[in-house]
Amino acid sequence: MKRTYLVVFSIAALSAACLAEENAEPLREMIVKNAGALRGKTVYVDMAGRPMRASFKGADETGVEVKAMGQALSLPWKQVGPRRLIGMALKAASSAADLAVAARFAHAEGLDEEVGRILDESVAKYPGAAAETAKLRKELVPAPKAPSERTPGAQRPRAAAEPVPETTSKVRPSAVPTFHCLGLYWSPEEGGAGKKVSVKYRVSGKGRWRPGLAMRYNPVKTPECKADYRGSLVNLTPGTIYEIVLQLEGTDTRTVFRAATWSERFPIASVVKGSSGASNVKVSRSGTPQGYVLYDGTGCTIDTGNNADHGIDVNASYVIVRGYTIKNAKKHGIRVFSGHHIVIEGCDISKWGSESEKGWGKDYQACVFSNSREVHAVVIQRNKFHHPTWNTNSWAEKHGRSNHPSGPQTVVFWEAKGNHVIRYNECWSDKDHYFNDIMGSGYNGGYRGFPGADSDIYCNYMANCWDDGIEAEGGGQNVRIWGNYIENVMMVMGNAANSIGPIYFWRNVSGRSYSPPGSSWGLTHGNLFKMGYAGSAKWMTGRMYIFNNTIFQPNGEGASGLGGGSKPINHCTSRNNVLHVRNSDTRSISTGPSVDNDFDYDLCSGRYPGGHQKNGVTGKPRYAPGSGFDFKTKTGSFQLAPGSPGYDRGVVIPNFCDVYTGAAPDMGAHEAGTAPMKFGVKANFIPPGTKPPAAEKAGQ
Repeated sequence: MKRTYLVVFSIAALSAACLAEENAEPLREMIVKNAGALRGKTVYVDMAGRPMRASFKGADETGVEVKAMGQALSLPWKQVGPRRLIGMALKAASSAADLAVAARFAHAEGLDEEVGRILDESVAKYPGAAAETAKLRKELVPAPKAPSERTPGAQRPRAAAEPVPETTSKVRPSAVPTFHCLGLYWSPEEGGAGKKVSVKYRVSGKGRWRPGLAMRYNPVKTPECKADYRGSLVNLTPGTIYEIVLQLEGTDTRTVFRAATWSERFPIASVVKGSSGASNVKVSRSGTPQGYVLYDGTGCTIDTGNNADHGIDVNASYVIVRGYTIKNAKKHGIRVFSGHHIVIEGCDISKWGSESEKGWGKDYQACVFSNSREVHAVVIQRNKFHHPTWNTNSWAEKHGRSNHPSGPQTVVFWEAKGNHVIRYNECWSDKDHYFNDIMGSGYNGGYRGFPGADSDIYCNYMANCWDDGIEAEGGGQNVRIWGNYIENVMMVMGNAANSIGPIYFWRNVSGRSYSPPGSSWGLTHGNLFKMGYAGSAKWMTGRMYIFNNTIFQPNGEGASGLGGGSKPINHCTSRNNVLHVRNSDTRSISTGPSVDNDFDYDLCSGRYPGGHQKNGVTGKPRYAPGSGFDFKTKTGSFQLAPGSPGYDRGVVIPNFCDVYTGAAPDMGAHEAGTAPMKFGVKANFIPPGTKPPAAEKAGQ
């Protein structure tokens, strides 16, 4: 019996090996055919189980020749793994037919993510074959199944997974996704003040349930408020279906449902190739969820010579605007008039805007601008926004009748619908071309504001403004801001006021804060968080969560804390922050009027309201060697040194801070023993506790 089993196993293994060889043969033949185009290019091979960069020399029916570490190597085809073979094929391909061979091989090997990447590249490089590519996509990539509206509780759980509870509530929840987050909404029967809703989640059908941050009852009387209970799941994986359980604490009222995060891969149905020139570009052809229209401006410069109001006008949905350099637009670099599911990526925008007076620019003219209330789901990623044509007045200079800064910005969504993502951008300028706010708009006293509900701002580098680095004011409904580095600003982050909430700020780092002599109210610098209100305290009705942020003090020129010395603060929870203020500042948290706050587990160098910080630490942080921000690489190290106040003194925060390296989480934005923080166009957010993509680990 044992011998029979071994024979069967050997035949099965041999059959699988033969099948793999059969799948690979057409791809190898294509590489041999196009070896001349590949010669001298960088490829990757695996040596002793490790990825190695090599220079391609040639290929024949027996294998490939490369040069690595100064030595010529001959590798038989069997030693070139599937992913390495695909990498070579993508560089060797000279037609859509060649890429189709690569796609079929990836599909046969079960590498579905590679199939999508290859087909996207085929459409971008060979738009004339878009129809054939679309047909192949339909064959190889089945349409994703939407999450079922049926209750998962009625389904049998997988053997390896914990059971799924039964839904008892008749009220359906809803979820609004982005790449890494889900905004949750529910108005259960019997909900009310003092009753929280517990949250737990997991990847659909897999493993144990993980706790999320509980949601609190907070209905706000406006049609903009989506539910009595609102909250977010964060640090999620893109393109993933999650199961979620919401339960009204102290009751059996429960709902179980599924929701999926956005995929980071946008299918491309057609390409509009751009060209350099002085004319405004019109983006007017919409795609579909199954296939975006790519407006490819790679290598193109649009310089209107201040003769056109905008470099690009967008009136379309399911479009990608990629790679344009835009200069000398009279008002805005890109204006979004209408549409949704719009991606603006890899653009470089400078010298925009018109003069108001005395060298000051007109207010709210921006790199990306929209004042449409219906625009939503705009992704702004990996762009460089810098050096507007005109300057902004500081708080020490009059612009018109006011000393309030007024001038150009980088991103403005005026009262937009929301569901935007602003990530991996670099926004900076020089001392003669400052921004008003770096990004933000109105209305600060209102139920929408900036950036709009269910929006994320993360992993950006921002510098050089006279007012707020990020002005996230207005509704603040499931707005999430994390992982940003902000320096050379007056106020780091504006949150005055937050009318609906909740708004979340975590793992942000602030650097230098400055306002010149003669500024209104004697300002010399601003706060990490503005706090307070705009117009009236009636707008201070939304909840705020402030976790694991760091006030860094380069040369003692950093920001003040939460609300400065006396700003009012309402409905705010803080945990694990490093609130290291200047020696001249007496407070880490404002001791002004307050309602319904919970400040604890923070490292404070200054005073804070009485009755709080029962588990907090008083003192100043000491950082590990090499701390600080590197402008050239846009990386930073802000880890506490062993023995520093706040080291291993934080608290676990479900879903926000539940992965750590020591006895307990550290206070501050940067956990000891983790990789340097990255900001800007080369950043890539990896949720804590997950592994980076294979390509990143391999150095590709």
